[in-house]
Amino acid sequence: TIAGEVHGAGWIVDELITLSELERGTFELSLVETDLAPLVRHAIDEVRMRYPGIPIAAEVADGLLCIADGPRLGSVVRELLDNACRYSPFGRAVELVARDLAEGVTVMVTDRGEGLDRTVAARAFDQPFSTGEGVLHKEKSGVGTGLHLARQLVVEHGGVMWVDPLPCGGTRASFCVPHQRGQRLEM
Repeated sequence: TIAGEVHGAGWIVDELITLSELERGTFELSLVETDLAPLVRHAIDEVRMRYPGIPIAAEVADGLLCIADGPRLGSVVRELLDNACRYSPFGRAVELVARDLAEGVTVMVTDRGEGLDRTVAARAFDQPFSTGEGVLHKEKSGVGTGLHLARQLVVEHGGVMWVDPLPCGGTRASFCVPHQRGQRLEM
């Protein structure tokens, strides 16, 4: 729809502005105590509407409390889900698990697509506009800012993000953000 295309164009502009602010060092988060559970559930609902042929199996714990910029982390969850749905075969479920661990709040999104080569997975977040040429099909690729920006936002929260290719095909993208302001997680 035209409204969807306009919304999509606005989203791309927002991503580019955020990337620019991150590169210049002028980006700021609005950190407050946040329960990520409702934000994760909302992101799931949004992505389900966008990909009606891809079931999303979700296990979201209640009370995922951390100090965060909720809308920014919600956009990270949407990005991971959008990528997973884009690369999953029609009818094959994408899985999302969100839980509270000792290290912080962790969200894992698993697709059952072709999967990534370990070398490409290791570089998945390196630069914007890199879509793993030669591995990912062009008709499935997006603008190319998503995973890089998602990782940058998680790092700004003091968290970590990683990608694991699965042995039987598919990829799991995960992030963990700390519970407290000022904490930094290390890989």
